[in-house]
Amino acid sequence: MAPEECKAYDLASLEVLNEIQEGVWLCDMNPASLKNYWGNKAILSQVKKTLHEFQTLDLNAQTSPQMLEWNREVYRKVQVDGEVLEKRRTVYPGGQVVILDLKYSRFCVRMPPDESGVSDVKLVCLVHARKVDLNDEAMKEANRAAMLMNFAEDSIFLLPVEDGPALYTNLRARRAYAPVHSEAGEESSGRAAADNGAQLSAGLDLVLDTFDFDHADERQALRERIVALKMGDQTVTLEQKTNTEQKMLRPEMPLHREISFTPVQDPFTAKPAILVLEHDISEIKETLLRLNDLTQQGRRLLYSMLPDDVANDLEHGSEKVICLGLILCTN
Repeated sequence: MAPEECKAYDLASLEVLNEIQEGVWLCDMNPASLKNYWGNKAILSQVKKTLHEFQTLDLNAQTSPQMLEWNREVYRKVQVDGEVLEKRRTVYPGGQVVILDLKYSRFCVRMPPDESGVSDVKLVCLVHARKVDLNDEAMKEANRAAMLMNFAEDSIFLLPVEDGPALYTNLRARRAYAPVHSEAGEESSGRAAADNGAQLSAGLDLVLDTFDFDHADERQALRERIVALKMGDQTVTLEQKTNTEQKMLRPEMPLHREISFTPVQDPFTAKPAILVLEHDISEIKETLLRLNDLTQQGRRLLYSMLPDDVANDLEHGSEKVICLGLILCTN
């Protein structure tokens, strides 16, 4: 939608929003021009800023790469849907941790005239933040469930069907997928961010990037298969080996994994989502490989003890040699 296609409101008309107790503000979430244009008294009190300070905040400098990616995704969705509902965990000045229900709406605002007298109309986001009551019974149950999942040994993801960051990841997933080393070999703060509850900035593609595909078209085929899953469809389960590059970047990631993709609904938005469970099967794989090696060694030892013609028959599965083996074993 272009600015000229929507009804524009003067900034002065928003003063009535100062009377409500919940934070409301106008911001441009376009990554190229990230900026706050206005905020009501409630949000200014919560962030402890004057209106001028709020308007002149350098949002790019004060926002983590994960949040910038999240902002880009919200900006894209608002352009398409006109309205987006999100839930976000944040920390107010002074250390108070809060969870906010955020409503982003497409909004046109007429800016004050510039020096030449021209009044520009901008297409921005009107953001309404409602503080979630952590004592609410439903919220208590959700917090308990999240806490319990953090103790799970498996990695757990809730991913959107569309492109975008993970909706939820448990601690095991964040630790496994947060890079400890950058591509240049430098230490990163991925582990610390994971332990502090920072969600992953990427979703399904991050998971698929760790797979060891033989051909590039296999990745695209699997991605299309997962995205096409509908409620009631059978879970897609497969075994995968972590590719060498990702294992170097993410040393806590298992080498061998069993991964399942199940179509579900996001409990907060009721939108389609994908539940991903990742189980470490590295020990089982290594045990099977060792057993196979021992079997091969035993076979070679047996061949060395038999005449060449018998060993040749045994190697090619001759029935009479198998019978001979059974007789030897029973005597």
